Amino acid sequence: MTDFEIIRELLHAKSAALMSQTPTALERILHPAFIYLNASGTRLDKQDYIAGYCTSGQVAFLSQKTSGLKVQSFGDFAVATMNVDDVLMIGGSQRMQANVSMCVFAKVDDEWYWAAGQTMARDDMSF
Repeated sequence: MTDFEIIRELLHAKSAALMSQTPTALERILHPAFIYLNASGTRLDKQDYIAGYCTSGQVAFLSQKTSGLKVQSFGDFAVATMNVDDVLMIGGSQRMQANVSMCVFAKVDDEWYWAAGQTMARDDMSF
């Protein structure tokens, strides 16, 4: 498989884990030193991300669709950019969010992990 195909599969697995709220599936995808900056500007580490989006019950992903995926490989790391359209349940209210996202993946012992990411509101920007 190409790096693009592997990264695309990891992103699909991440979306599935978020929608099913399966922390063990998310745990397997995330690098131990994972760091994330969400669209609200909040910095999250691995445990914060899993808690905030998978186990707290405060946020539920109803759907997550990506488009325009581009992956640039740099040997043992890769950068993916994409549009991400989310439908979320937050505090009992359904929200739709259009975002752009950048995810960094690290290859450790021939396995790829999601190591870092940043998401921001899309407005009229798209990849």
